[in-house]
Amino acid sequence: MKFYSKIPDNFDITVYLRYLPIVNFINKIGGEKEIGEVGSGNYGIGPFLEKKFYGFDLAFSSHQSEYLIPIKALATEIPDKWQDGFDLVFSVDMLEHLSPVEREKAIGQMIKISREYLFIAFPSGKNASRVDCFLDHYYQRTHGQPLGFLKEHRRYPLPKEKEVKDAIGRQLYQQNKTPVQIKRYNNTNDFLYLFLLWLGFSENKYLTRIFSFCYFFRKLLSKINFSSYRKIIFVQFKNE
Repeated sequence: MKFYSKIPDNFDITVYLRYLPIVNFINKIGGEKEIGEVGSGNYGIGPFLEKKFYGFDLAFSSHQSEYLIPIKALATEIPDKWQDGFDLVFSVDMLEHLSPVEREKAIGQMIKISREYLFIAFPSGKNASRVDCFLDHYYQRTHGQPLGFLKEHRRYPLPKEKEVKDAIGRQLYQQNKTPVQIKRYNNTNDFLYLFLLWLGFSENKYLTRIFSFCYFFRKLLSKINFSSYRKIIFVQFKNE
């Protein structure tokens, strides 16, 4: 159908929604900014930002975003040569894959390599945990095997907003960086997230078609953020 031909290849509405606030911010501040994503995987923000960016991760495949400049590194051990190397640094749905002890180390590393802006997006709260639990069982039932990221989400308790903010505060202080502003944003209603992935994981061609069809309602869906599955912490800071 010609209508569906307008949908970009491999478009995933849930990935689009989690990156959208960061994409909008980068486009708003404009200019030639050095951008780093910690835990980028092979594509990261690339399909939505369409600008060159550096991605830090453990490994990369041969199939990558054309905008990605890959750098192999642990989120908790980024080489010092990248210190203050980027105007803006962010991670999206990465923090929950680390142990509680490792999370503050990763936050410290992200602050270390950023000169001014930081975004940390992560699922948080009891409802988010329930959503992950349901989707984990649902995916195993429809696919006959677990899905890696959902299995890891259940390995440790999801990050709490206060814990992340406290870790940011400690790391800013230790690195002599002064916060200018810290904000929290809600991202993707938990029921909406559950519904979208229920469609996407269904293995039913009619339901997965509806999932793809959500592309045409992406702007509207991005406004549904009450009782959110994900929190986004935004920090602007300056060096002492």
